[in-house]
Amino acid sequence: MLFALLIVSIAVCSAANVRMEPSVHVFSSKMWLKEAQSALKEEDPIEAILVLKTCPYKLKQFENTLLDLSTPSSVNYGKWLKVSL
Repeated sequence: MLFALLIVSIAVCSAANVRMEPSVHVFSSKMWLKEAQSALKEEDPIEAILVLKTCPYKLKQFENTLLDLSTPSSVNYGKWLKVSL
């Protein structure tokens, strides 16, 4: 999750440097509303909500693995992945 937030923040910071193609209409969708330029000040916080689609099977598998690594009676207890340099 932290990695995803880092990627999004980098993308937002570098978005000002992206040149749009002339044929691209930024606000062509009826699902988006264009606000006035003066609606937000540069120092105003922006709240973003990200929704990610998950696979129920893989989510359950992740939960089971997490519980297996966290349960003292498990043979896999404490066998966390380590960064190797």
